[in-house]
Amino acid sequence: MGADHLWREKKKIELFMPDLRRKQQILKENGVETGEQWLIKLHLAHEFYHFLEFTTLGKVGMRLDPVQKKTIFGTVQR
Repeated sequence: MGADHLWREKKKIELFMPDLRRKQQILKENGVETGEQWLIKLHLAHEFYHFLEFTTLGKVGMRLDPVQKKTIFGTVQR
């Protein structure tokens, strides 16, 4: 069952605090200090974006023109 099931059927977002704390630690190790509440709000905003994608907007990536991304392995079409 995909993440869209939670949005369509149950209309809820589950926060896994151990994962958020791990991300907070990674940010801290890279010089970015964040509070737990800030990170929760950021994650909720990100999940709300996906909610809109699945319920209203459709997959945004499918609506955009393709772009080329240069990598060390060459150019990738996305």
